[in-house]
This record gives sequence, structure tokens and C-alpha cells, in this order.
Amino acid sequence: MKFATLAMGLAALALPASAIAQDTQCIAQSESRAVVANLLPDMIRSTASACRTDLPRGAYLPANADRLATSLTPLAEASWSQARGAYETIIGSDLPDSPELIAFGRMALADGIARELDAQACDTVDRLVAEIAPLPPENFANVFALFLELGANNSADSPLRICAAKP
Repeated sequence: MKFATLAMGLAALALPASAIAQDTQCIAQSESRAVVANLLPDMIRSTASACRTDLPRGAYLPANADRLATSLTPLAEASWSQARGAYETIIGSDLPDSPELIAFGRMALADGIARELDAQACDTVDRLVAEIAPLPPENFANVFALFLELGANNSADSPLRICAAKP
């Protein structure tokens, strides 16, 4: 699996299913960072679970996913307000006012993306996460947000665009 496909997976993560059929949307870079930060704990856990059988003994994710996801959770929670605004911009309507439903949707998206990873992608993600895990949570999330921007803005099929930064 090409890295751009993985980045598109991250882009798809940011979209509720109803948004995929709509016109291409543009969200700010700060909003894409908030969306990624908000989804990372679920994505880390889902990827570790989905890739467990494809990774060699001693791989980073199976051994460290829970600890890493826990360290990213305060940032995920702090990012929710801005991430919610980005989601609502993308889908063109308000999200339900149900934390349980939102958590379920976030986990379902993360599980769906993680299940699409093949063995090569699992290895690449495992190595990438191992390399950037020592970064502070904000930097960790920003790296993945850059991949989201790259994938979303360089794919003709992406229903999402990250708006250009203003000078």
C-alpha cells in the first residue's frame, strides 16, 4: 500500500459517511489538526488491533498502543470543540449531542480504516509511530495532520481539502 493511500485513509477518517457524497470541502489547517488529534487515540488502538497478526514479534504498536493512546487522550479531548466544528462544516449539519454516539462513530471510523491496512501498510505505520512516539502529543498529531493534508490535497478523489495557509 502506498503511503498516499494511508494518508487518504486518514482523510477518510475525518469524514462521516454522509459527507463522502457531498462536494469537496475545505477546512483550515488548524481544524485538520484538531480532527486528527481528536481521532488519534482510537486510530492507534484500532491499528494495533487490526495489524497485530501482520506485525513481527517486538513490533512497536502491539506493545505500546494503549500507553500511547492514553498519552494522546488529553489532547484528543481538548481538540473536540474545534474538531466538532470541522466535522459540521464538512457534513453541512450539526452532529448529534450524544457523547456516546460520537464515541461510537469515532471508533467505527477508526476500525474501518485500520481493517483496510495490508501487511506492508501495517509495518510502515508501526515504524512511523515508533519514530514519532517520543514527540509531545501536539507534535505527534501535527505530523499525522500533515499527512492528511498531503493525501487530501493531492488526490483528485478526496472529498476533503485542507485550505491553504494564509500568509
